[in-house]
Amino acid sequence: MKKICLLIFIHLCIAASAGNDSTSVKSRFRHELGMYGGVGYILPTNGFYCGFNPLGRHFTDTRSAFVQYSFSYPESSRYGRLYPSAYQGFSIGINSFESHEHIGTPISLHFHQGASIASLGRRFTLDYEWHLGLSYGWVTGNDGLTASMTNITLGGGFFLAWRPKDRCRFTLGPEFTHFSNGDTSFPNLGTNTVGVRLGISALFGPQRSTVTTARIFAAEVEKKKFNERMSYDLT
Repeated sequence: MKKICLLIFIHLCIAASAGNDSTSVKSRFRHELGMYGGVGYILPTNGFYCGFNPLGRHFTDTRSAFVQYSFSYPESSRYGRLYPSAYQGFSIGINSFESHEHIGTPISLHFHQGASIASLGRRFTLDYEWHLGLSYGWVTGNDGLTASMTNITLGGGFFLAWRPKDRCRFTLGPEFTHFSNGDTSFPNLGTNTVGVRLGISALFGPQRSTVTTARIFAAEVEKKKFNERMSYDLT
């Protein structure tokens, strides 16, 4: 199954890179479709994961797999020129823990936002991304972990992005995720994980601008805004 998914995304990258320039220019938004998987460690922030559970064992490992869609504003728009590397969208996936019977295997749907922080060369950038959403499928009961089948998920991370082709992107980096019901019901011990994430995605639409271009445009906008107004105060 993993090999089939990888082949599909390789074909997506090839198809995206084969698109002609005229089609790319006509696209209003830049789109990105990808998937990522991660392995992580459950932080021992409560007794349940430290052995105070029906099995009497420590839980430490977690895994996740997500499909992600993102879009960016057109370069001709004000936000597209101010923030050329920014993107936002939604992801859906699954989180797996060591005990489906006592913890669950929740499905998560969350909205995310990210951007490039710095350019590390022609093909590499340092990116950040954060997400906020809901996860459904937690086991409830007298185990003392959570009283809600649906919990809030909040997290983020920093990633090294590599673009071997203009229309293909790989990401690798650390991430942190917190699961909680927001104290809407008790118990609510919460689940916190840290891990490493690896992703691949195909990009469609116009190419992104450089960070330098965005800074120049931002300076021009601020200068224009300053010239168009006058402020004063009375003391």
